[in-house]
Amino acid sequence: MKIADILNNIDSEALALPVFQRGYVWKRRQVKDLMNSLYSGYPIGSLLTWTTRAEQVEVRGSDRVRTSGAIELLLDGQQRVTSLYGLVRGKPPAFFDGDAKAFTDLYFNLESEEFDFFAPARMRNNPLWVSVTHLFESGIDWLNQLTTNPDHSENLALYLQRGSKVQQIQDKDLHIDPITGEDKTTDIVVDIFNRVNSGGTKLSTGDLAMARIGAHWPEVRTEMQRRLAKWESSGFGPNGANLDWLLRCMNAVVNENSEFERLVPEDHGIEPIRDSLQQTERAVDNLLEAMRSHLYMDVDRVYNSKASFPVMVKYLVDNGGRLSDQTDVARLLHWYISVAIWGRFSGPVETVINQDLAALKTTEPIDNLLRNLRQSQGDREVTHENFDLNYTRARFYPLLYIMSRIQDARDWCSGNRLRNHSLGDHTNLELHHIFPKAYLRRNGISSKDANNLGNIAFLTKECNLRISSTAPIEYLPEVASDWPGALESQWIPMDRELWKIENYHRFLDARRRLLADAANKMLASLRDGVIPPAEAQPPTMVQPQTVGETKAWGDDPDNEELILADANRFATEHGLPSGEAAYDIVTEDTQDLITLDLAWPSGLQVGYSQPVALLIDEDEIVRRAAHDAGFRVFTSLTSFQRYVERDILSEVA
Repeated sequence: MKIADILNNIDSEALALPVFQRGYVWKRRQVKDLMNSLYSGYPIGSLLTWTTRAEQVEVRGSDRVRTSGAIELLLDGQQRVTSLYGLVRGKPPAFFDGDAKAFTDLYFNLESEEFDFFAPARMRNNPLWVSVTHLFESGIDWLNQLTTNPDHSENLALYLQRGSKVQQIQDKDLHIDPITGEDKTTDIVVDIFNRVNSGGTKLSTGDLAMARIGAHWPEVRTEMQRRLAKWESSGFGPNGANLDWLLRCMNAVVNENSEFERLVPEDHGIEPIRDSLQQTERAVDNLLEAMRSHLYMDVDRVYNSKASFPVMVKYLVDNGGRLSDQTDVARLLHWYISVAIWGRFSGPVETVINQDLAALKTTEPIDNLLRNLRQSQGDREVTHENFDLNYTRARFYPLLYIMSRIQDARDWCSGNRLRNHSLGDHTNLELHHIFPKAYLRRNGISSKDANNLGNIAFLTKECNLRISSTAPIEYLPEVASDWPGALESQWIPMDRELWKIENYHRFLDARRRLLADAANKMLASLRDGVIPPAEAQPPTMVQPQTVGETKAWGDDPDNEELILADANRFATEHGLPSGEAAYDIVTEDTQDLITLDLAWPSGLQVGYSQPVALLIDEDEIVRRAAHDAGFRVFTSLTSFQRYVERDILSEVA
């Protein structure tokens, strides 16, 4: 079938998307690859459809309720067809669920035959760059902008040929493999899809459960996404907190079981499932409030055991939707942190959740949750070896963050406690390398050793910049003198010999032992039902300071923090947004959490340029992960500035 006919069928709703299909997930790079393949005449694969009776299925994005007749559902090829629809029509299809920027403003160069997304510096006032959507929509009207330009008039025939070649993509045939037959149920079709789509993202049992629920409650997906958006806006999400996760929490409430196959509206009726969403929302709200109030967990990166939420949600629902007292709060938080650091949910999630849901049916539910943990992980204490990891992928990074907040870690430039209420525009909490990375690099220490968790502390943004790449033996003595107790509050070994570069690995070992001791004390207190009190701190007299008037210990042009600050300053001085520091992405293959030094995930011109990342002294794993996630990667301030001037700023030719 021709692409144009496929798109017409979408408009007439003769071709639709079943509710069990996931949303649109393609990135701009994949859309460009698709158009390059079609333009070059390369095959892009066939489509898989399912022909069934309209009354048997629920489709996405339709206001009409079809009670009879046949309908064709798109099973495999959603990403390709959605991209083509968006490019040809200039808008997403009715069933769209995703980020339309992935296919918005794609342009074609009539001279180089290159596809790329709109960049003002390269394309504005350049008639050789033509909107792909405009090419599809306007016949040969796009040629008018060239006929009056003497520089291009002699090549009009060539440009017309190339523009027409893009337009003729609509006439290309895509092979369609149909699934038909009265015996083809939703379960069978999902199994067929997964077999055909073995190289892509398979439909899960959660997708199938959503299809069944959606047939009785069409708004369920919208209602669930509204809750997820609320939690994400408060710092919880999107890493792990997705529709499957929320559905699993609801399933725990309805079934006391993690298996989606048992969440069937025909068995329960739809009302218990509706109620479970409201009960789950209340329980998650209360859990997040407890975590923020008692553990100061305020960023998504530190919620590293979201698989444990179905168990905690069920516990709260069984207890009226709330945590009853401080002992209850402390012991449940102890369980949450423990399952996170020991990886209880790193194996078969459904089996483990079922074991812990069963523990809730007893008279001492939290005791039995902890017993399950001991049986699977043993009676373990944190050791210094647990902190001997790269912080960017370390399970114990969130533990260090929690310890720093709950134990009243103090800033090294002001003596202020690093609690949420004390932070402002110039005092945002930032990760700090105690031995600065640039300083270690100059002394032959690898990036891997520099990023060891034992070398990580938390400071305000201003203090991080002031320290720059100064040697610890120079700045730590001043901190000890100016703010007594501030170093100890972040578990810094006070033997000054360890602050010297030649003793760096001894410093790491000593600090990791201090961290392990503090972690065990904190966890023991929570296990005993007591929120650890803030350690007594000497009084501080904090003098107000203005950024720019403070003394800087170092001013090294190779310092990572200064480079990133200069990049943001350069961007904002040219009217562009500042980047997001320590921006997290998740790798598609291994699901590792990777931290980018500085990122513009929506581009420097939102919606008009591709995502950008500035990575300073990062290894190939991080660079490759950023590239695979669709980021344009720069490894120096100079190359980043050159890109901004050449490709982004409209005033640069």
